[in-house]
Amino acid sequence: MDPTNDRQAVVSVQRLRELYPVALAFILHHCVLAIACIGLPYSVFHPFDFVRSDSALYLDIAKNGYELFRCHERFEAYAATDMTWCGNAGWMPLYGWILRPFIYLGVDQYLAAFCLSRLCYFIVLFFIYRLSASLSPRARVAVLMTAAVFPSAIYYSAAFPISLMMMMMLGSLYFWQKKLTIPAMICGFLIPLSYSTGFVNIAVWAIFSAVVCLRQREAFVPAVLVTCSALVGYGVFFLVQHLTTGHWNAFFLIQEKYGHGIHDIFQPLGDMVKSIWLSGINHNWQNIQSLMFIALIPVVLVASLKEKNNAHVFVNICFVLFAAFPVLIGSGQLAQYRAESLLLPVVLFLGQRKKLLLVMIPVFLYLTLSCTIEFFMGQLS
Repeated sequence: MDPTNDRQAVVSVQRLRELYPVALAFILHHCVLAIACIGLPYSVFHPFDFVRSDSALYLDIAKNGYELFRCHERFEAYAATDMTWCGNAGWMPLYGWILRPFIYLGVDQYLAAFCLSRLCYFIVLFFIYRLSASLSPRARVAVLMTAAVFPSAIYYSAAFPISLMMMMMLGSLYFWQKKLTIPAMICGFLIPLSYSTGFVNIAVWAIFSAVVCLRQREAFVPAVLVTCSALVGYGVFFLVQHLTTGHWNAFFLIQEKYGHGIHDIFQPLGDMVKSIWLSGINHNWQNIQSLMFIALIPVVLVASLKEKNNAHVFVNICFVLFAAFPVLIGSGQLAQYRAESLLLPVVLFLGQRKKLLLVMIPVFLYLTLSCTIEFFMGQLS
């Protein structure tokens, strides 16, 4: 027998085996969703049950493209003199662009979104598993299981582009680590087109590039190229907005009415603590979740000073920026629990700290069950 073919067969089998823990985590995730559905008229097998609030906007982009108009032109609740902007141009287009050909071919829009989100989520789990290669086999499996019960994980299966953006974000890191610069740049380019806070990843890659320059100069140029590709992607987004709506800043025109901007961070933090103190933990999972992640920021920052693994440094930078962003610029209309689903890569940080991971797993399970139940009941956007 040809020894080359034998080696290829062994490599193929090894790669196939890597999918087993990924598939197990994927199944665990859906088991958690199924548990949350007990006693509720919803099912993990019904695509429409995963459509909420902004889902309709992403599906509208898929069917009709971008729209921008004065709110009073279509909604009676707005006075004729009110110049507020409405439409779907305040949301990113990539999710809709991917769905469009399938909807055009006659595939049910809810089924198409159902399948796309799950496919992206499976790939997200695969990237997490590959990026955890420096950990022990048991720790790698523990990291995957933690990812499956991560807080607000329901949004990775819902008709939202969160799993799509996370796939691109982790893909850019994975391909960069494998010295596959072109695929890494493609992923970086698509990140800002995926989700509204995707532009934060530009800052992540910029800071990471500076760190890499000090540590591993030969990897600096590829890191900068990924950063630049993300910037180009954001520029393309504005160009698309200009060509389709006539306003390059259509996104900001629509988002303006939600009041996002720099806010006093101490008042909302104080309100969270006060709410938990007065009401207890019942029905306070959102505040508990936010405070938990905020408290984790300095821990991750300190640990980053000693971290030698580049992939883990990237994850730590990503966590700090994405955890701080909704606290700094969010308003009362920002779904912080949904923004916190983007902190998923922090499981790689937790995987290096067994005791902390063991504490976090039951807490995460409580938080994701609480979030999932309220999601299905229509209490979350």
